[in-house]
Amino acid sequence: IQEFINYVFIDSSVCNTIDSTLKLVALKVNNHNTFISSYLVNMGDTILLTFGSKLIFIKDNKIIEEVGIEGNTEIISVLNNGNEIWLGTIRRGIFVYSKNNQSLRALKVLEHQSVTSILRINKEKIIVGTLNNGLKIIKKNKILNMFDSISFVSAARYPNLLANSQTKIYSVDIPNRKIKTLFNYKEGISKGLVEWSKDTIMVCGNKLISINQNNSVNILSYGYITCIKKTDKRTYIGYPYSRIDIRDNKLNYTGSYKILKNNRASVIQEYKNKLYFGTRDGLFIMNDTSKSIVEKINDNRITSMYRIDDNVFIGTRFNGLIIMKYGLLEIPYTFGCKSLEIKGIIGENNSLYLSTNYGLIIAEMQNDSIIDYRIISKSDGLKSSIVNNALLYGDSIIMCTNNGIYIVQKDYQPFIITPNIYLENVKYLGKVGESEGKVVLRPYDNAVIIKYGSSTFDLESNVDFYYRVINDGIQWHKVTTQRLSIYNLSPGIYDFELYAQFKNKKSKMIKLSFFVDKPFYLKWYSILSLIIIIGSIFTYFILYRINKKKMVVRLLQNELDMIQKQLNPHFVSNALNSLQSLILDDDFVKTNMFISNFSSLLKFSLRYSKKLFIGLNEELNYIESFIKLHQITNRKTFKYYIYLSDSVEAISRDILVPPFFIQPIIENAIVHGFDDSNSKNILIIEVVEIDKYIDVRIVDNGIGIGNVTKNEQGSGRGIGSIQERITIYKDLEDYDIKFSINNSDIQEFGTIAQLSFEKLISNERKI
Repeated sequence: IQEFINYVFIDSSVCNTIDSTLKLVALKVNNHNTFISSYLVNMGDTILLTFGSKLIFIKDNKIIEEVGIEGNTEIISVLNNGNEIWLGTIRRGIFVYSKNNQSLRALKVLEHQSVTSILRINKEKIIVGTLNNGLKIIKKNKILNMFDSISFVSAARYPNLLANSQTKIYSVDIPNRKIKTLFNYKEGISKGLVEWSKDTIMVCGNKLISINQNNSVNILSYGYITCIKKTDKRTYIGYPYSRIDIRDNKLNYTGSYKILKNNRASVIQEYKNKLYFGTRDGLFIMNDTSKSIVEKINDNRITSMYRIDDNVFIGTRFNGLIIMKYGLLEIPYTFGCKSLEIKGIIGENNSLYLSTNYGLIIAEMQNDSIIDYRIISKSDGLKSSIVNNALLYGDSIIMCTNNGIYIVQKDYQPFIITPNIYLENVKYLGKVGESEGKVVLRPYDNAVIIKYGSSTFDLESNVDFYYRVINDGIQWHKVTTQRLSIYNLSPGIYDFELYAQFKNKKSKMIKLSFFVDKPFYLKWYSILSLIIIIGSIFTYFILYRINKKKMVVRLLQNELDMIQKQLNPHFVSNALNSLQSLILDDDFVKTNMFISNFSSLLKFSLRYSKKLFIGLNEELNYIESFIKLHQITNRKTFKYYIYLSDSVEAISRDILVPPFFIQPIIENAIVHGFDDSNSKNILIIEVVEIDKYIDVRIVDNGIGIGNVTKNEQGSGRGIGSIQERITIYKDLEDYDIKFSINNSDIQEFGTIAQLSFEKLISNERKI
């Protein structure tokens, strides 16, 4: 033993395969006399030792093989899994060593995570413990992931698999896990693949492209195309800003439709001599015979539509799935998910496959109703829960996600984890002591604030919480937050119960008991104290009312001042005079348009004059009403256009901007910039996202800054006040705004004004 004094052994189980009569032999690894082995695995006549990131195989007291994991890592957990050995590593996920072919491979499902423990539950499931990422359930050989460095938009079966990102179209070889680029859009954008015929695929986007069975790519037309729909007799092609072309199935032009102004169809469906147009402003129905809009039946932003017999399934952005049966809309299905965005819908037999921002939802149908659903999400191994498109491919489902393509069997059953509820903190406000193991609270002026959570691992669907307070009723109340406050309880004994539920899985019950004492005024020694308290409360109440009245007066004055600043009295006077002229001229159409837009301006000013930030959509609606009112009342003839970039449009409902910044610039362009004699005056408003700013550019083809007369300059107070307000926002809110106004370098344009607002999202600030 003395000759091995410089060696370190941490486990004697290696001796299990060594005859006790043999002399102990020490082994050198990497020319080091001393090494520490983390794990030893008995493999029959061979012993496996782990050493850092190496696997060392020992037979007959000799090292017969060394296998290393590339990269800076270390093996920290091991599972002897039949013909395989699963190895958990630091920041490299799980590696699998095959005993049969003596090969080492990495599992893609847990890349870049530290795996601290691995345990087999049964033949199908292995539970994995990770560092800072909870427990994971792995279902072996159920989900195949490929090309996770690419964000895929859609896929099509034809005859091999085609898939596309926003900038490229690929040919995908699933058996050999190979991908080949067929077409690069460069500066263009590819929106989606459409199965045109048995031998042709169409691609929408900045170009209309066809691909045949030989993977030959042809550009059919240029210009942005929002959607394409082929029927038995016709083809409908959607373009931005209300235009829809009608072509035959050889793409020869036969006519066009116009839907609403400044709108565009994102999806088209034909049903019973009617066309259904899904747009960002709702669902519109057009009579195919009269070619006119019959009605608007929904205000949601429509992303997809799919028809089965007399049912039309409508996917919306952030409002779930709407089913239209025989022309009537049902309440949206959200499948227990907040702000559910449905990106695509396909169907087969009695199943619907919904591509969503929560994963792939498989809804089971019976008698035209949804009776059950499954969600394939991150808990099943998806790196990204955003599924942009799905495709049925034989017995498999192909999912196009933001992190690659995933292939899963149709009968795959997602793992539903039972939520494990826990108490994070319980705070008693008004605690006066304890009695018989229960917290005692003072009456009425009390509160119990309970914070709790549910360890649901990577499940992104909502976990619901149910609670009840016995003695205050026995009815269960549903909440989705993880904080509950109970205020002003009357005297008595209370038992609080709480549990979590996901689908049909319930957690254990959490129970709390507390006691609310009787009010002090019922006790003999509290009369004097009660009189003092009542006197103090009365005095405080009087002072509070006086201060409140003063504060209300100041607020009303400030509000009135803000309204007066926003509504130019001269403009209001002219507007009312114009209204009088319209009424006298019996121009009922313009009168109605005037009243509608003028009412919108007044409502906006009254509603938002006290707010520091409002939604971008509200600000643009106000600007559009302001412009329309000028078109009615102003003798200058002009047209206007409002453009939003794709990145801004995607989050426009959540972007916050300061109000009343754009309006003075618009007014300046109309009143001082446009020439009375020019009948082709144009005003362009463009909103784009650049770095951390939302840029609003206002361009006109007027006379320019240098040509404005002195009298006209005197009325431009709004432009001068912009810089003052920028300084106020910087000092008050530390909010950055940049402003510039210059003559255009382009001959066709007059003035270019630009406002750059620091990007602010609604969930980052309470309005």
